Amino acid sequence: MNILVTGANGFIGKQLCAQLLEQGHQVNACIRKEISTKEWVSLCNETIQNAEVIFSSLKFKLCKINNIDANTDWSSYLTNVDVIIHLAGRVHVMKETAKNPLELFRKTNVHGTINLLQAAKQNQVSQFIYLSSIKVNGEETQPGKQFHSNDSVFPSDDYGQSKWEAEQAIKEITKNTNINYTILRPVLVYGPGVKANFFNLLRLIKLSLPLPFKNINNSRSMIYVDNLANLIIHTIKNKHAANETFIAADDEAISTTKLITLIANSMQTCIRLFYIPPQLFRILCLILPGFKKIYHRLTSNLEVDTTTLKNKLGWTSPLPIDVCIDKTLNWYNKLK
Repeated sequence: MNILVTGANGFIGKQLCAQLLEQGHQVNACIRKEISTKEWVSLCNETIQNAEVIFSSLKFKLCKINNIDANTDWSSYLTNVDVIIHLAGRVHVMKETAKNPLELFRKTNVHGTINLLQAAKQNQVSQFIYLSSIKVNGEETQPGKQFHSNDSVFPSDDYGQSKWEAEQAIKEITKNTNINYTILRPVLVYGPGVKANFFNLLRLIKLSLPLPFKNINNSRSMIYVDNLANLIIHTIKNKHAANETFIAADDEAISTTKLITLIANSMQTCIRLFYIPPQLFRILCLILPGFKKIYHRLTSNLEVDTTTLKNKLGWTSPLPIDVCIDKTLNWYNKLK
């Protein structure tokens, strides 16, 4: 297949491009900076083994694209393209400073997606794979409950709302066309190159600091970045993926306590966990700005049902969680 990947230089995009090339596809990697293949390989070396060999393929092409919005000109990038995998977007911002963040999210995530899809129609692209977000479903699940892809949606922030609006636009635009869409809503993605909360958790565990996560019996679904790339590729030209929406997650959900223990064991680090009494919790919330929100995010539930992936797509996560943790730690331990 001749495949165009937007957001190719992102955390997920680099891994996806590598796997596509390894499987023999032609990859047009759209990025926002003008860089050489040598510079690209340098970017990938930290997280991808044999990057020099993989990206030396004549089937790999870097494509510079300006900001993705309603005015982006895609005409020179879509000739003979069979499949578009649309990863690029304005991502979730932990500390938002924009006065009207929803409009900024819409500019890229909604209007940019619509414009790309209209260009795909004009160039007879046959499949459009869109990476959405679990935030379309909501921020958390109740104990014992799971998110399903056909549930009613409850976007809890502007990012999730923009992703939901993009999903709706994709379904509407592809009606009565030859384009098949596939929408994937991944849960938290981790692996080599991960940032934000997961990376901060790795740092804390490495320092062997006492952590307030003893006996946390929550359940959180995650997906390893290589497994997600594998799933995306699995949907290419898969008749069972045509015009469907799937929640993307690895097979096993895990508690925060077990996750920390697995990471500590892989690091061969002594970890000390303790329980926070309610009174101490209230004090910590007063003296540590943001503690309550971060603690809640790590200890709440966000569990999803992967039955549809197994039954409809015949997909299960290739790598088990202990291997995924080890691979993530191999990368983390090499950081300076």
